[in-house]
This record gives sequence, structure tokens and C-alpha cells, in this order.
Amino acid sequence: MDNLAIVFPGQGSQYSGMGKELYDKYEYAKMIFDISSEILNCDIKRICFSGGDELLRTEVAQPAIFIVSYLQYRWYMDVAGAAPLYLCGHSLGEITALACAEAMSFEDALATVQIRGRVMQKAEDFGNGGMLAIFGLPKENIREICAKASSWESRVEIANYNSCEQTVVSGNTEALNAVEELLDGLGCKCYRLPVRSAFHSSLMESASLEFHEQLAPFNFKAPNIPVLSSASLELYTKGGIRPTIASQIVCPVKWVSAIEYFRAKNIRKIIELGPGSVLKRLNRKICDGIAFLSYDEDLPEIEKPSKVDVDAAQYFQYLTRSMAIAVSTPNLNSDTSTYNENVVLPYRKIKDIVVEMEKSPDKATMDSVILASKMLDMMFEEKKTPLKERQDRHAQLYAETGIRLCC
Repeated sequence: MDNLAIVFPGQGSQYSGMGKELYDKYEYAKMIFDISSEILNCDIKRICFSGGDELLRTEVAQPAIFIVSYLQYRWYMDVAGAAPLYLCGHSLGEITALACAEAMSFEDALATVQIRGRVMQKAEDFGNGGMLAIFGLPKENIREICAKASSWESRVEIANYNSCEQTVVSGNTEALNAVEELLDGLGCKCYRLPVRSAFHSSLMESASLEFHEQLAPFNFKAPNIPVLSSASLELYTKGGIRPTIASQIVCPVKWVSAIEYFRAKNIRKIIELGPGSVLKRLNRKICDGIAFLSYDEDLPEIEKPSKVDVDAAQYFQYLTRSMAIAVSTPNLNSDTSTYNENVVLPYRKIKDIVVEMEKSPDKATMDSVILASKMLDMMFEEKKTPLKERQDRHAQLYAETGIRLCC
């Protein structure tokens, strides 16, 4: 198996229609979009699928990108199943990486991203800043230009070391204008990013402090997969999550160094999960010797269906364990008006299948397993089972039976 790392994109990767193919195909995607809409108090599904200009707003784009990136990781682990050695994210993508490494629940991670988007939107609404992408100029020269363009009243700093060919600077509008004039004199190519604030610079200090303060109620855990910070270039620890994701707003993204870190760790494949293929294109300009793939462009190559033979005994075991899980999962729904329809009747259907298979176990099929899984999800929905517990229950079924379903 290739030494694998998975990376997640940040703001700017979003596009209208993202995530729809997963929503149309998988029940868990529908569930996650529904949960997300409740947390965000908006129809995030509609925004992702046809949001248009709404997706340009920071407070909207960041949760949308997080949800789609998280769903693609869930899809990847269900279908491909090759666990990565490392996770990493570009800016916002670090929170996605932490959620996928179970350092926080999906619900807490989404709430965290929502807060982040709001404090950054507040800075953007103030509107006295921006970001400028610069191409083909060494970082040392860019630092010199930033120093020349800065003053006591207005300053500009390097915000993203994106690749060996692209560096992004952030600063006050006046300082960015001065940088553009200096670059024009050198004949260098540059363009303004569609934001109105100096993200990843010291000008975001107040936003960083506010974000840090609002993170106080959240509980974080040690990641179960190593997560590399592309700002500090250190692996996240339980105690370091809150200060690191807060300070990241004022720190430059050292993406070149993050990819070089993976090369030094003998990583041979890096998969980008999330909307677009921005990171894949950047990565190819950083180093050779690593295969760079993205969900949006390389789906057939990423998807590797399981070749493990499954026999009738495993199918039968899956059915009986589904029944046991259905009974042992507590009901958190105080409204019992639809309990019979959505819990009792589905359970009886699974039981009827099991009774039939007890007579002829060799007749158990994947179709019966898929049906049992869908009925189990229906019961989870009726019982208002938390997302993390649902995921754990399906993981338990996989561990006990060897059958992994993406449904």
C-alpha cells in the first residue's frame, strides 16, 4: 500500500453543485446535510447545489466547503478504506482534518467553522484590506517588496506560501496598491483575490482573539490520525487545538513546507478531498516523486472497491447484529407518534429476513444486508441517534462482520 496523506482545501475551492453526487447516492450524505442545515439554521444543501453568489461570502463558503470535504472523506473511508498516515488542511481545511481525525465531533467542528466564518466575515465587512496572488517571484524578493510597500499606517505581509510559483500577500488596501505598482515595474504577474480583508496576517488579530474566546466551550480530543498544521508545521495535540486553529488566522499558510514535510516522511501519494482541485495543482508545482490526486478529477483512480470475498455466513451475521444494535440503541425521541412505523415495523422486517435465513443461511445475500442497513438508518433517524454514535455502530458492524457499506 502506498504511504498516503489526505489533504483538505480552504476557502476559494467552492463551486455551485458541490456535494450533489454524494447526496443523490448515499443516505448518510442526506443525513449530514440535514444535520448541518439545523446547526447552521439555513438550507445549506440548496446553497451548495445552487447557491451562486451566496457561496462567495466567507461566512457561507467556509461551512459549505467543510461539509463537502467531510463527506468526501467519509465516502473515501467507506469505499477505498485505505487509512492515511497523515491528514493536513490548507487554512480552513485544518479543521476538516481535525474532524476527520475525530479530534472533535462533526457537530462541534461545523459549529467551530461557523464561528470562524462569522468572525472572518466581520473583518471582511470592514473592508479595508485584501489579498494579492503573486506569480513567478522568489519569496525573498516578495518579502523585500512587502517591506517597501508597508508603513506605520498601512502594511502588507506574506499570507500563503502556496507553491514554488505562487505566493499570496495580505494587507491594507493602500499597501496592496503599492505592491501592485512595484510588481508592475518588475513585469510580474499578479491578481487580487475576491476577498476584502487581509486573511492570514497580523491585521486579523482581533478576529483571532474573538475566535479563540468563542472556542472555550468546545471539548477537543487527541487526533486518532496525525494531523499536520500547515501554519505551525507541527502535529496537533489535544491541548494545542484551540490555540493553533485560532492563531492560524493571523499566521501564514506554509503549504510548500507542509508538502516537503510529507516527502521527508516518505509519503508517496497525496489525495485532495474537498471541492475542486486547487491543492492538487499547487502540489505538482512543489515537488516530484509523489502521486497527487483529487476527488473531483481522479475519482476512478481513487476508488478501489473491496476485493474481499464475503460468504453467506457473514451476511447472516450482519443481519443478526443489526437486530441487536437496533434493540440496544436508546431512543432519544420524546415524540412517539411515528415510532411504530419507523422502528417497530423495520425491526420486524429484519427479523422476518433473519427467520427465513435461519432455515436456509446460504440464501443470505448482499441485497438483504443493504435492506437491513437502510432499515437500521431509519431507526437511528427516528430515535434521534447522534451522528457519532451512528458512525460508531456502522463501524462496529464492519469490525464484526467484515462487510463495509457506503449507504
